[in-house]
Amino acid sequence: MSEPSQGKPERFKRARGQRATDPARKRRNRLDVQMNDDELARVHRMAAERHMAVSAFVREAALSADSAETMQERKQLIAELYSARRLLAQVSNNVNQIARATNATGEWQDETTTTVEAARRTARRIESLCDELSLS
Repeated sequence: MSEPSQGKPERFKRARGQRATDPARKRRNRLDVQMNDDELARVHRMAAERHMAVSAFVREAALSADSAETMQERKQLIAELYSARRLLAQVSNNVNQIARATNATGEWQDETTTTVEAARRTARRIESLCDELSLS
């Protein structure tokens, strides 16, 4: 006769190959959802893109629906992030031009302070957008 597993509560003891599941968290309920062929294909594709089982994908999508952020809001946030990235590329180009002129003349360029501040504002904006995305 083998000894019981040490350190595990009785309810979490399991036979080899079985998942240890807290009975209170076990999923016993089923939901029947009807979709047309296109909708079902889209759900399967979206789940596969995320490397998720279809049931897990649908469950996560349904349970996240009560969050304040909608898919449209997320798309808008991502578009704004790309816009900020383009702006940062433009500011970076300005910084390179200022550095080139300063190196060539040895004089501080008038627009240096303004351009550096624009770079800082843009970096803060990107950081803020990334924070918003990470909270969703």
